[in-house]
Amino acid sequence: MFSKRQIMLILGITSTALLFGFYYEFLELSYNPVGTKNIEYYSQASVGYNDEYKPSYNIQLFRNSSFVRFPSDICNDNVTLLVFIVSASQNVLAREAIRSTWGTACSNSHRDAKCVFVVGRSRNESLNRYIWKESDVYRDILIVSSYDAYSNLTYKTMLALQWSTMNCNGKIKFVMKTDDDMFVSVTSLTAYLNNAPKQSIFIGKCWGPAMPNRNKNSKWYVSLKQYNHTHYPVFCSGTGYVLSYDVAVSVVQISSTVPFLYLEDVYVAICAHRQGIIPKNVAGFYNTKKVLNSCKDVHTVFTSHGISASEMWDVWKKLGNCNSTDIVE
Repeated sequence: MFSKRQIMLILGITSTALLFGFYYEFLELSYNPVGTKNIEYYSQASVGYNDEYKPSYNIQLFRNSSFVRFPSDICNDNVTLLVFIVSASQNVLAREAIRSTWGTACSNSHRDAKCVFVVGRSRNESLNRYIWKESDVYRDILIVSSYDAYSNLTYKTMLALQWSTMNCNGKIKFVMKTDDDMFVSVTSLTAYLNNAPKQSIFIGKCWGPAMPNRNKNSKWYVSLKQYNHTHYPVFCSGTGYVLSYDVAVSVVQISSTVPFLYLEDVYVAICAHRQGIIPKNVAGFYNTKKVLNSCKDVHTVFTSHGISASEMWDVWKKLGNCNSTDIVE
């Protein structure tokens, strides 16, 4: 027989073990929300896993989508830039890395930017509960009703833009869309935007017109039924682009007349094109990984793509002490 003290000790140890096991489970989650194959936490937001929703896509799904939860106080203050970071639900470590590295520019006392993670629902209810708690703690997550999948990026992005037009009117000058595998030089970018026109701006790593990919085996395959034109209009890489607030409003408004396309960056460009807005390629936006070793690099690189959570920490060790005089001419 165990004494009362021994029983209490055993229960204490068991409870602690369960608690750590529960915590470890979330940190080590490595699965695909669609359930087709495993992906790592720090995988790119644009990872090309099989998508069971893709064949049934239509614009009405976006119309019927809603916000499960949103950060109510993000637009309380006037700022230059609102950064939407599209994040896969399981990418907990990527979100933590961003909050502690380049995302600090969105939370420090002299901030001229705000950062919001845009997360969809998971088919894992434990993960959904964790994200809800994560939202409680950080108050920086916009949870949308659509499921997380690569081909749902358009829904997530358009809902984020829609939310900004509903809640941030007069509070922000620019909106940025980026992914959770990106390093963004927020201070340098806001300095650039403060000297830019405040209307009719659509900038990033842009190119085109480009032909749709008709290869059925391609991640970017688009059928003639989905898009029956020979070329896309000029568009910017979805890894990181910036819209002035008036353009964001125009894109949301015109989207009700634009047939849905699962390629988010192309879809946003089509909406802008219908309003007579042509994206402009700007030096400093990269859809590839750029080496960032010094404060001088921060000045010349607005975005760098394909950065894992661990790499984000490594970069921040080199650049975390850069100040405005280091990066602004």
